Amino acid sequence: MRWPFYISSLLLGFGWIILYGPAGFFSVQFREFFGFVPWNLYSIPGMALTEAVALAPIAFTFCVGALRQADASLESAAQVCGAGPVRILRSVVVPMLRPPIVYSSVLIVSMSLETLSVPLLYGQPSDAVDPDGVAVPGPGCVPRASLQAKRIRQRWM
Repeated sequence: MRWPFYISSLLLGFGWIILYGPAGFFSVQFREFFGFVPWNLYSIPGMALTEAVALAPIAFTFCVGALRQADASLESAAQVCGAGPVRILRSVVVPMLRPPIVYSSVLIVSMSLETLSVPLLYGQPSDAVDPDGVAVPGPGCVPRASLQAKRIRQRWM
């Protein structure tokens, strides 16, 4: 089950636009039935939800591998000692899953920082200020700001 590593979040972002964008399939159906659409895909929560759905299978892949290799006798021993299901989950299962959860969290944070395709695809153009203090409006503000940062870094080093 390695397919989450091979699907680009840009491709998933286009899929979400086709389904849940303002003119998307589900948005049009919902608007026709109820008269309004309660979600806005182009907002910060919409972008966060898209990234979460794109990156959640990666965490699942690592955690399910750890659960498959876990020793069930530890849970049985805790149950024999009188621990309830919540105590078993809190004292046995969660500490067993801590390394894959930490590893997948670090991987997901680094992948979400690396993948700016969803915010660039969904985000509305806005005014930005580059390091020199000159306003850089429009869609080309990210490349221009990157070039300014590179120029400043070269000047300082």
